[in-house]
Formats: sequence, structure tokens, C-alpha cells
Amino acid sequence: MVAGLILGLIYSKKWRFYGYSIDNLIGKIHLFPARKHFANIQYSLFRYLVFSHQFYFLLLLFDVNLPYPDALLTIFTMYFSASVVPTIHLMDVVVKGDVAVFLFGKLGVNQWTIVSITTLMWLLNLVIPVLIGSVFVLNYKPLRK
Repeated sequence: MVAGLILGLIYSKKWRFYGYSIDNLIGKIHLFPARKHFANIQYSLFRYLVFSHQFYFLLLLFDVNLPYPDALLTIFTMYFSASVVPTIHLMDVVVKGDVAVFLFGKLGVNQWTIVSITTLMWLLNLVIPVLIGSVFVLNYKPLRK
């Protein structure tokens, strides 16, 4: 039902998004070079592979014994399900953690282990880089002419 509604809105010529029609937005996307689209897809795939394997290695570190295909399929489902829910960055760890606890709970993994792993992933991939970047931004002194 939701997919039908979305497709109906997309194919409707009258629907507008921030003042642009769907045809106008699609036209703008086609103006962007194909090699840039390809590069973005490659970067996204690489990022997904790094994050999913980082999660898998943390599962191994926490002595969670799941077969590799089952673990990666569950991790994929977790990331896909969490990406459907709109969140802000601060709440992202809560949504991913909740989805991960539900999915890995079906496989018999302790919920505190999953909460620890998702929190550690959030710290390693968001909080620490933000703190490091903040130090550089706060210490930045532009050249004055």
C-alpha cells in the first residue's frame, strides 16, 4: 500500500518537492555525469562492506558464534531496516540498536552483547570522528589579509 502511494506520487506530474516537480528533479539527476553516479555507488558499497564487516568482527570479539552468511544477512537486514526509519544522528544508535536486538534476538544472541556492539560501532564511527573533527575546527585560524 505504501509502495503504491509512493509510486503514485512519483508518477504524478503535479506532485512537487520544495518547489520542484518530479520531472524537474529527475532531469537534474540525469544532468549529473554517469561516472559520478558510479563513483557514489562504489563509495556506498565500500562503506557498507566496511561497516558490516566491522560489526561482524565485533560479534566475533564478543564470542558470538554465528555462521558468516547468517551474520551478514542479519547485519544487512538490520542496516536496511534502520535506514527506512527517519532519524537524526543522535537517535541513530537507538534505532539501530533496537532493530539489532530484535533481529539478533531471533538468533539467540544476548541482547546486552548486541547493545554493546551497536554502541561501540556508534562511538567508533560517529562520536570519535566528530570529536576529532571538532578539535580541528576549534583550532582553525583563517589567514587574515
